[in-house]
Amino acid sequence: MGSLKEAIPLARPMMHPRPGRRVRRRPVVEAITDFLIHLRLERASSPNTLRAYRRDLHSFCRFLSERGADPHVTPPDAIMRPDVRAYLAHLSCGRALRSSSVSRHLACLRSFFRFLNQDPAWRLAHDPTAGIPHPRVVREGPPLLSALEVGRILAACERLSPYPLRDLCALRLLAQTDCRVSELVRMELHDVALDRRVATLRGADDRVRRVPIPPSTEACLRRYLQVERPQLAAAGPLPHDAPHGQLFLNAQGAGLSASSVERLFRRARIEAGIAMPASLHTLRQSWLTFLVAGESAPPHPRTWAVNGSSPVTRFRRDASRRVAEPVGGASLV
Repeated sequence: MGSLKEAIPLARPMMHPRPGRRVRRRPVVEAITDFLIHLRLERASSPNTLRAYRRDLHSFCRFLSERGADPHVTPPDAIMRPDVRAYLAHLSCGRALRSSSVSRHLACLRSFFRFLNQDPAWRLAHDPTAGIPHPRVVREGPPLLSALEVGRILAACERLSPYPLRDLCALRLLAQTDCRVSELVRMELHDVALDRRVATLRGADDRVRRVPIPPSTEACLRRYLQVERPQLAAAGPLPHDAPHGQLFLNAQGAGLSASSVERLFRRARIEAGIAMPASLHTLRQSWLTFLVAGESAPPHPRTWAVNGSSPVTRFRRDASRRVAEPVGGASLV
């Protein structure tokens, strides 16, 4: 096993056996050496890739040794599918590796035995990894804020900001309407239909979608439009009662920028005493799915399977159905 930890030897001429001549059954460690040479010279793999393959194959050799099969003696054709399955079970249960790591080990063995099957110097008759499926990989969801933490952030925002209604409306829209910060700063007055509780969001690629506005956010928006926005608009170039212009303005009467919203959220999070490094994206992912959808607690991120849909995706789909009504003969969703 010591030779596996050394540098990859220089390539040597490949000696093909004569027809009818019996091929010597070379051990697993020699097959690994040939495979690493193949990766380095023929596939031009990077040093990091070579180290990763060497490490995983070395782990497989240790497992063979523990089962009484010395890799310095055992030929590759003596390894069968039950051996590979037992190794994967050892990784998952014995070493408690994540399913993504177990899948990586299986991919390494699959590449290794495929090389032995195709290389004329080895001519392995079978592939012990054939038919073995990759374990189901569970995706780690983003960090989530609880409803209590979101409420603390909103309360801190009201205490810190000189324009609490504006900033509270901005954070509520991000949390409760699936609005991105880039869409938030593009919103104009005519994009909000408070009587219908519907907001029109415009993305960077000019795609338009409509989302419902919860009653609490609608009431906050009405107060902002009546009290603070006329004060902010008075400092800008447009009349304060102009029916158009950006929805959220800064102290100079210009449109509020995304960086300003990010700084606001960061200050409110610190003021609220939340140590988790949350961002505006975290806020958008967290509160909407659990409170608007009526769930009392967030589902655990480990339940978000790759081939399934997250709570965020389900809510977006349901919200789009609720507001996908034609306007002027065309649907904006």
